[in-house]
Amino acid sequence: MKLKACLLFSSLWLIALPCTAKEFNIPNGDTQALLKAITLCNQSPEADVIILARNGLYAIDKPIHPHFLLPPLKNKLTIEGNGSEIRRYIKAAYALMATDRNSDIIVRNLTLAEGSEGAITNHGNLQLDRVRIIDTDSGKAKAIIGNWGRMSLSNTELAYNHIPIQAHDAGVIINHGELSLSFSM
Repeated sequence: MKLKACLLFSSLWLIALPCTAKEFNIPNGDTQALLKAITLCNQSPEADVIILARNGLYAIDKPIHPHFLLPPLKNKLTIEGNGSEIRRYIKAAYALMATDRNSDIIVRNLTLAEGSEGAITNHGNLQLDRVRIIDTDSGKAKAIIGNWGRMSLSNTELAYNHIPIQAHDAGVIINHGELSLSFSM
């Protein structure tokens, strides 16, 4: 009986332990560490943070998701770009980033470049602050950004992107959700 009581107490104690948010510092150019950090953050219910190297370059040539350069972002996550750039470096067609429903994602001070199926597909709550989205082709996505959730762009630049002129219902941003733009171009 004492053993059962000890096991029950130990189990309850472990459940009561709070989970802690994780912080990942990703060295310049270490794309595998970046992809692994996103995968780990997606498994965590806490508000994790990924910090990229100052003015770094992350040229991804081996994505781990079949449609997006980065694994779709889930849960609560902040990506501190520090002036870095994430760039598609593969011939295959990929969008750059996606968010899942019920996600709460903040991306700051980052350049996203060379998507070939658009840049961002948002289904969650996504805040872009000082983000540059450049050199991207909308491809079959028909937009550089597709929003079905809540999205806020602040001090964000969308430039040097390509949208096929023959596409019906195409645009830089196609919005089916809530969209807030401030000091963006």
